[in-house]
Amino acid sequence: MSSKIMYKTYYNTMLKNKRLMPFVIGKRLVCWITFYICNEGEESKYTRDDMWSIEKDNPDGNLCWIDHLITDHNSSNPKLSYQVWCRFKDYIKRSFPNVKKIKWNHFNKKTNKLTRWICTLS
Repeated sequence: MSSKIMYKTYYNTMLKNKRLMPFVIGKRLVCWITFYICNEGEESKYTRDDMWSIEKDNPDGNLCWIDHLITDHNSSNPKLSYQVWCRFKDYIKRSFPNVKKIKWNHFNKKTNKLTRWICTLS
């Protein structure tokens, strides 16, 4: 299967499953986030070799696992990161009231290190 078809299938399915959140400012698609809902301790299911595979999740889970965060690499994005993060957290709180934490892995290209980030929702 070509990579374009894999991307399209992944993003269309995540959108259909309500697991894709786009952020638009004016006419610009700033970024989009894909995520899964699961229970604490199940997140290893979502750190997989094939980043385009689609896994089933648990909408009643207590953890949000960020799968992809893609930006348009615009120079104004750092100024928008707080706004985007607040909107994403609000969406998760409203849509998935059982979720208490958001987790994700971040790979730093400069240091060649993988870091796990955790945000506790209040």
